[in-house]
Parts: sequence; structure tokens; C-alpha cells
Amino acid sequence: MNSDKIEVSVQADLAKSAVGLISDEIKNHRAAIPSKYRKLCDRVLTGKASPREAIKLQCLACFGYCQSEMVQCNSYLCELYRYRPYQKSVKSSTESVQQSNRDDLSIGGSRDGHAKQK
Repeated sequence: MNSDKIEVSVQADLAKSAVGLISDEIKNHRAAIPSKYRKLCDRVLTGKASPREAIKLQCLACFGYCQSEMVQCNSYLCELYRYRPYQKSVKSSTESVQQSNRDDLSIGGSRDGHAKQK
């Protein structure tokens, strides 16, 4: 029975030291992040960030925390590529037609395509 207690004690000590190592790694990682992004890092590490924020932080880290480089990302094989921040949205042809129709109506047109008479 004594050996069981010793083994449990050793496992507990190992777990504590592992947690200590992990917290040291996190502190070192956080210290390497530019101060501009540390609050974002803290939110991500504590689980308070949205998935979008977590992706943004990962993309920033990938490009050395240089936002202008991240905007030009062409890492097409990255699993997060389709979710990366700062990408321009592409309008579908349906959205373009709908916007065109709204524009026509706002400048005095009507649904049938004829101008309104005053």
C-alpha cells in the first residue's frame, strides 16, 4: 500500500510540475507577442474570445504579428484560409442584381423599370 501512496504522490508532483512548465511556456509565449495583441491573446487563452478572434490571433502569429502581411495571405493549403480575417467579401451575382435594383429604386425608378412621373 505504501508504494501506491508513493506512486500517487509522484504522479501529483509530476502533474504540478507539468502545469508549472505549461504556465511558464504560456508566459514566455505571451511575452513574445506585441503589446498591441496581448489582450486578444489573453482572451483566446482564457477561452473568452470568439472563434473569429482566435483565428485572427493564429493568422497574426503566422505572419509575425504584421497585419499588412496577413492581409495578403496566400496560404491556400491552410485549414483556416477560408476563415482568415480582412478578406474582401465577394458578392454573388444575385446580390449584385439585388443591389442594382435597390439603386434603381432609390434614384426614382420603379419596379417595372420605368421612371416615376412627377
